[in-house]
Amino acid sequence: MLIPNSRYLILEFLGQGTFGQVVKCLNIKTNDLVAIKIIKNQKSYYNQGKSEVRILKKLNEKDPETNRKIVKLLDCFYYRFHLCLVFELLDVSLLDLLYSTDFKGIALSDIAFYTKQLLQGLIKAHEEKIVHCDIKPENILFIAFSIYFSRF
Repeated sequence: MLIPNSRYLILEFLGQGTFGQVVKCLNIKTNDLVAIKIIKNQKSYYNQGKSEVRILKKLNEKDPETNRKIVKLLDCFYYRFHLCLVFELLDVSLLDLLYSTDFKGIALSDIAFYTKQLLQGLIKAHEEKIVHCDIKPENILFIAFSIYFSRF
């Protein structure tokens, strides 16, 4: 499904949360795969979404190469009164990883690798006086999961 008057073709549903849904899309102008978070059409969710955009723009501006492991916000737009946030497409979440191992855990070296990246992101947020209030396994996403966790 092509979002009307848009450059994004919806490919699949990725998940949903309190604030809305996330879909995997193809940017038909650049041929890049992206994730679009579609915020529910409610004032409180809209306000939270605008706050997320402001925070991510600030963090991305301070760290354009994402050396500090902050997700890249690529774009945002409105569609049918919904705020839509376009992100780089990341891979599996920590929760999905745990499910895939039947909650048996992962290698200590992988935990160290992951923890270092998480702490780098939190340090950057702290430097900008930003507190992440919703750190949980489903909100922690890996880049190129199959490269780092190839034995699963």
